[in-house]
Amino acid sequence: MRETGFIKQNKEKWVEFEQTLKQKQKDPDSLSNLFVQVTDDLSYSRTFYPNRSVRVYLNNLAQQIFQSIYKNKKEKGNRFAIFWEKELPCIMYQTRKELLVSFLVFMLAMGVGVLSSAYDPEFYRLILGDSYVEMTKENIRTGDPMAVYKKMNEVDMFLGITINNLFVAFYTFILGVIMSVGTLAFLLYNGIMVGSFQYFFVEQGLFRESFLTIWMHGTLEISAIVIAGSAGIVMGNGLVFPGTYSRLQSFQVSARRAIKIMLGITPIFVFAAFIEGFLTRYTDLPDPVRLAVILLSLFFILGYFVWYPRHKANEGFENIEPESRLNANGTNKAEFAGIKSNGEVFIQLFIFYRIYLKQIITAALLLAGIFSISTYFVLREKILELYTYYGTDSMNSQSYFNVFENLYSYLNYSKYPVFYLFNTVFFSLLVFGVYYLLSASAQGKTQDEILSRKQILTALSKRFPTVIIFIALLNTIFFIPDGGSFFLFAIVSPFLFLVIYACLFKETYFLPALNHCRKILKGNWFNLLGLALILSLLGSIYFFVFNSPFLFFYFEIITWNLNVAPETLSKIFQIFITFLSLFAMGIVVPIVLIGIGLKFHSLLEINEANELKQRISNIGFKKQRYGMDVEN
Repeated sequence: MRETGFIKQNKEKWVEFEQTLKQKQKDPDSLSNLFVQVTDDLSYSRTFYPNRSVRVYLNNLAQQIFQSIYKNKKEKGNRFAIFWEKELPCIMYQTRKELLVSFLVFMLAMGVGVLSSAYDPEFYRLILGDSYVEMTKENIRTGDPMAVYKKMNEVDMFLGITINNLFVAFYTFILGVIMSVGTLAFLLYNGIMVGSFQYFFVEQGLFRESFLTIWMHGTLEISAIVIAGSAGIVMGNGLVFPGTYSRLQSFQVSARRAIKIMLGITPIFVFAAFIEGFLTRYTDLPDPVRLAVILLSLFFILGYFVWYPRHKANEGFENIEPESRLNANGTNKAEFAGIKSNGEVFIQLFIFYRIYLKQIITAALLLAGIFSISTYFVLREKILELYTYYGTDSMNSQSYFNVFENLYSYLNYSKYPVFYLFNTVFFSLLVFGVYYLLSASAQGKTQDEILSRKQILTALSKRFPTVIIFIALLNTIFFIPDGGSFFLFAIVSPFLFLVIYACLFKETYFLPALNHCRKILKGNWFNLLGLALILSLLGSIYFFVFNSPFLFFYFEIITWNLNVAPETLSKIFQIFITFLSLFAMGIVVPIVLIGIGLKFHSLLEINEANELKQRISNIGFKKQRYGMDVEN
């Protein structure tokens, strides 16, 4: 085709493109399609008209497009509204069967709890615990049966309940990876507990008061747990029923869908905790008011999560959840390039974690072993005071292996300052190891190169001093008393980990890395915090496992076969609990670190578009294929 014919054929399209670029509000999806078409024309012009003005014109047009694509994608103001208006309802409609299963299982479990408590008066004691039952009966005798909701101040109660509800929902969701069985079992457990709880008040002749009080917040809270159950079943079904996908690809699709459901119900938990912390305590509110709160909550849940998705389905959903960006079947390499949502980061994290699982577990075992033994030799007899310890006479699986709560003792530097030194070295080695693997992989090095002793020692000598300085500064947060350290750590640590990774990946120093991260994080701070929260909750499943009765049972068997004095047995268990705590951090912390490192590459692409620039620079280069000249 002659140049004049090529221009005449495409002139109107190019003019339309220029007008689109001049608009203040640009649709990033349209710009992306625009970029593809212009680069195709540019590729054609470089092949057939390499020295003509049309090639220069199209090259300039393509550069204008790429400068607009990611910037406008980040700043698109209605992305939040689209999620709630279209995307989440679409997912909930696709998940309607799983939601029904979750609801029926929970209701069945509630029925079991009610009937069991009715036929066995001691059953609700077994479920609720003697201390709670006796406390509530004492409140009933004093004329205030719902006094349990008034003991804490509003803010502390709100924060505590929010965290607790998020943990319950997350466990309900994440246990779905056990082929959905874990989620169903957790729904059964919670349903039985709710049924027993409600029947206990019925038996005391307090049905009306308990119903109007408990279900003020419980309507939203329990509904959100049921929806979290549907998310867990969705994720589990992706593993069990892959369909035409590979199992990994099916898991990617189902996990992405399930995570979006979890993001959608997070505000519900927060609002339910707000009601419980600030409103439920006012048991003297008029009954119509409390009933109105319950009905409004129920109408919202049924309206938004059941009726609205079906209504939108009747209108026809747009294709808002493409599955074309799946990894190739059998991929053995994490993707660092391109912009990724938190759901996509979640998937890439597991691919990378799986590749280096052996190295991560080995490092966690070595570090935990070295530092738990070191802790014992430094503290000696004081190690028995380190954790809340229960001897063999009071073996209770829920308290004896409460490793997660006992981590606070390990991070309590005001009581044991020596742990500041231990933790600084431990975390520095862990952070350096994970970020060395991640940054070297992102730089395109092979696995043999990454794991070579020479490469590791070289990186260790250059970058480890920077890492240990950062971790030492971060660790000073835990000198703050009264639990405020954990809140501050949760806010500060994601950004600091991002800076540490920038230092290793960019091979630069603190101030340049700090300034760089500040720039790329602009407008994405809460997105990073949300990712860190999700990954922390994901990692906490490890601690949940160590609170399970099964592990306790095996340790009970061990105690039967150890012919040692009770004092020696106590020391052995205390050292082992220390080991479990350190090993937990050794396999959980890398999950958060890898996710933040992958997010760094996504933020980098949003702000600098390096991948897009590379694609443009490659346009027009030809290679030989089957004896013919073709475009890249």
